[in-house]
Amino acid sequence: EGSRAERGDARMLETEFHPETVAAANLAADHAVATGRDPGALAVQWVLANKAVSSVLIGPKSVEQLQGYLDAMPVALLVRDDT
Repeated sequence: EGSRAERGDARMLETEFHPETVAAANLAADHAVATGRDPGALAVQWVLANKAVSSVLIGPKSVEQLQGYLDAMPVALLVRDDT
């Protein structure tokens, strides 16, 4: 609620919501679900697995979103997640 996407922020929609980006995100989410994991948790673990990344900044808008981020900590990143 109240996100830039919901407000129709033109800059964000023009720069971040390309069909290819949305398709890639959907594939990643489908992969997470198919392997029994939460898409958000897998995304956080994927970012943290990058040796150039030392932390992830989160901005949950609800307790449920925060819990999803916290649940990412025990998620195991598999070799096949990087493909």
